[in-house]
Amino acid sequence: DDFAAQVKPSDEQLKKYYEDNARLFETSESAKVEYAVLNADTLAVQVVIDPTKIKEYFEQNKSKYVIAEQRKASHVLLKVPKDADDASKKAIRAKADALLAQAKTGGDFAALAKANSQDEGSASEGGDLGFFGPDMMVKPFSEAAFALKDGQISEVVETEFGYHFIKLTGIKAKLERGFEQVKDEIEAEFRRQEALKEFAKAAETFNNTVYEQSDSFKPVADKLKVKVQTVESLNRAGGTGAEPIPVLNNPKLLGALFGADSIKNKRNIESVEVAPNTLVSARIVEHRAAQRKPYETVQADVRAGFVKQEAKKLAILAGEAKLKELKGGELKDAQLKDAQLKDAKADAKLSSGFGEIKKITRQGVPGIAPNATEPLFRLASAKLPAYVGVDLATTGYGLYELVRVVAADSKVLAEKRSQFAQQLTQTQSQQDLNDYLDTVKKRSDVVRSLSKLRSATAQDQ
Repeated sequence: DDFAAQVKPSDEQLKKYYEDNARLFETSESAKVEYAVLNADTLAVQVVIDPTKIKEYFEQNKSKYVIAEQRKASHVLLKVPKDADDASKKAIRAKADALLAQAKTGGDFAALAKANSQDEGSASEGGDLGFFGPDMMVKPFSEAAFALKDGQISEVVETEFGYHFIKLTGIKAKLERGFEQVKDEIEAEFRRQEALKEFAKAAETFNNTVYEQSDSFKPVADKLKVKVQTVESLNRAGGTGAEPIPVLNNPKLLGALFGADSIKNKRNIESVEVAPNTLVSARIVEHRAAQRKPYETVQADVRAGFVKQEAKKLAILAGEAKLKELKGGELKDAQLKDAQLKDAKADAKLSSGFGEIKKITRQGVPGIAPNATEPLFRLASAKLPAYVGVDLATTGYGLYELVRVVAADSKVLAEKRSQFAQQLTQTQSQQDLNDYLDTVKKRSDVVRSLSKLRSATAQDQ
């Protein structure tokens, strides 16, 4: 951007840039596409369900539609170690009794739990356990909690975890859903199950019809009642613009659809399974090849692209000149002398013209271009500061000053060496195995049968 104002392109230069970068100014390839989808949802709406079967199923499975009463409670837990002797257990029980007495005489239950409970999951929440059903807690705890009235505090309860006392803080009554409330849910499940049973048969019909009557989707739509849909402008990425269309965003389907034969003949492609129990076939109705936009319509974009390109060149020239100057100069700032670089002051902002000093590892650091990391670590560090210039691709040219090198921790280095040694050993072992197999193949007559391989793969799947 600093050099853009210096670029004054002529018409000839802009037109040459337009010609040299034709692909930048093309409309993308697209096609008007029809497609049909067969899946369980397609078949489910066609399934006829006998209402009496829905009623019978409900009567036989009423328990599935009952939500048991739930309780909300808080507790204080004092754990008892498995190897605790009787004296230790008595001491823990005595403490539990004392805390319970405080709770029952008006003490703040949540505060008692935060300060004393040894349940790591609930102590910080004031002992709150949320809502739970009768089978979600160990039996002694559950029985005690479900015997309480709202707001009541239990006596001390012993479980396998230790000693608890419980405060009930809420009740959700048992909920029974009647037939009218669940009949639609049952019917939908019946439809889904029947559709899955019918899918294999329907899939064969779908495959055969789109292939045998490939100039239209009307025959398959009539047979299976599938909906034929249209996309006005589908690209090779399987979407319109940047947005993909899920059922069309499949590499195998797109490869066939945008194949030479499909584009030329505009026939249905063979169906592709794009997801479990989901088949799709498509056909190109109208194909639009990529075309270059007229110069007059993209002149502003051409100018912007040319200016950016030339400004980048100027930035590189200026950066390389500055780098040469820095490398040939003397150490002018006393703060940058080697002896003082070891001092903590070297971590401060020392050099005018450069940004704030950053510590960088081989993994990089925010604020330093990723492609500058390797050049910085390749700099000789015998005499500092040292300088390097890096082409930053689209953003310009970067100048970097190395002012201090911190040696790696010896312990970390030793661990890394061990890891690298293991990786190298594994790599070498794999290479040795590959070399051995190559040698065996060269000494032997090897016959490959792709049909048998495909058959074995299909059976495995």
